Amino acid sequence: MKNFIILFFLLAFLSGCTKQSGPCCEPPLMKTIHFVVENEGGVDLLNPENEGRMPHSNIKHYQLKDGEKVLLRNPNLLFFSQYHDGRYVMGVSLSSHIEKEGNKLFTVDIIEYDRFPADTIRSKVVHEHGSMRRIPKFWLNGEERDDHLTGVVVLVK
Repeated sequence: MKNFIILFFLLAFLSGCTKQSGPCCEPPLMKTIHFVVENEGGVDLLNPENEGRMPHSNIKHYQLKDGEKVLLRNPNLLFFSQYHDGRYVMGVSLSSHIEKEGNKLFTVDIIEYDRFPADTIRSKVVHEHGSMRRIPKFWLNGEERDDHLTGVVVLVK
């Protein structure tokens, strides 16, 4: 009897979730995007041992807040680590400040480098079922991207 009750609740939980039923079935929220930064020759510019590298301390993370660019100083929002294949990655935790343009909601993050053009990351936010969530794609310098879903995004500088 105990197994029957457990099975009943398990089936009730699983059958309550369909593609149209709301947050329980949404794709994972996109919060951090991992970037590999290379030059045109494929040299890892985040690796501190490589010639021509970008010192991590010279990379700045900004968010757009009410149309103004604001420097983020929290080290958990921009971090560097070595990936399993030896490459260094830059993790960018996306801004939580929501900008509004007409009826569109979005966040904007800007990554500035000391000697390369900045990268702008725009993430769409939707308001559904009483809560906010990001959609699982973003725009990098105006180009729609979703390659972070399969790994890291490669930036060529």
